[in-house]
Amino acid sequence: MEYLRPLKEQVYSCLRCGICRGDCVIESSGIYEAFCPIYLVKPHDVFTPRGKLMLARAYLEGKTPPEQLIDYVFACTNCNNCTLHCPLAQIPRVDYKTKQVTEARLLDPAKIVEAFKAELFSKGFYPKGLNTLLESGKEKHNVCFEPHEERFSWLPREVKESLPKQAKYVYFVGCLSSYRFTNIAKATVEILEKLDVDYTLIDEWCCGSSFWRIGDFKTAEEMAMHNLKEISRAGAEYIIVSCADSYRALKKDYAEKLKEDLDIKVLHISELLQSFVKENKVKLKKVESVLRVAYHDPCSAAKHVDLYHPPRELLKAIPGIELFEMLHNKKGSFCCGAGGGITYAYPDVALKLSSMRIQEALNIGVKQVISICPLCESSLSKASEALGKPIEVLDLVEVLNQRLERT
Repeated sequence: MEYLRPLKEQVYSCLRCGICRGDCVIESSGIYEAFCPIYLVKPHDVFTPRGKLMLARAYLEGKTPPEQLIDYVFACTNCNNCTLHCPLAQIPRVDYKTKQVTEARLLDPAKIVEAFKAELFSKGFYPKGLNTLLESGKEKHNVCFEPHEERFSWLPREVKESLPKQAKYVYFVGCLSSYRFTNIAKATVEILEKLDVDYTLIDEWCCGSSFWRIGDFKTAEEMAMHNLKEISRAGAEYIIVSCADSYRALKKDYAEKLKEDLDIKVLHISELLQSFVKENKVKLKKVESVLRVAYHDPCSAAKHVDLYHPPRELLKAIPGIELFEMLHNKKGSFCCGAGGGITYAYPDVALKLSSMRIQEALNIGVKQVISICPLCESSLSKASEALGKPIEVLDLVEVLNQRLERT
């Protein structure tokens, strides 16, 4: 029990109060205060964080065979809502003898569930819907089952040939932006070129986030170690990302899981651009029309790394953009449904959750939903299409690049 046993004390600390699930669900009116998104789709206690921790306890005591736990444990988007709302998660764990803080949280449900996934995965128990993802990661070093050598096929030749081997900034593109949502990668590079930013690219592999989230820690660590070597070679001071999962991985996972100090500051592109706006380094085109938009907080960047304000401030700075908040926003934001491997293992669950999020946007009368995560864009776009394309889903860099003038 390599992964779960170290958290045994936390598992037994759960009070079973049920706050992590929430109970106010009025689906007909679009009102739901269930903190656990899975609980909305599968309203049984065994699917809630509390239920998963009770299963973890039974597993540690040898009372439950692992093959019976797969669909309960892996049905988790890793949105972190449970940890943000758990009363015990707000209290540090203290050694009563030394009076020293030994852990930041007395109880971290999201961390336990992730470890539980890793525990089952290490023994060969996981949803078979993850097989394609797993094969892609091991063979192609990405989540898209595309050839590694085509990772930068979207990059214009003249830009590729002009990139230095070392630069102040490394732009870490990420898998989905490299292969599926190249519009995000292209817009980011165009912005960096327009602003004359000293940047380069590296021979990147997947950041590893998707594999940590489904319990394949070994593959994730191999990817991370490769990326760390490549980042080091670039001699950069900053890493820029345009993907929420990569942001979490590089800013948080590498330090916590690998105990590696990057010694490089990780910035989401929205943070960099917000600082440029404040310093008057950005010139934006004036427009007459006004577009109503909503901002969707991706769980990886927001609820795991507290990136809430820079994207909003950047949107407010763009001429012609009027920003509105959905009912669930910031720390109370609602998951797009795709995280934690759900989009691969349980696509029907992902679609239902993303459809609920699109409906929230429709309820406030916006024309576009803006985010900073290609996985969210994928999930929300599928929902919008399933609903008859009532709303457009875009990435923040796409919106900004349309209004940005070359300096």
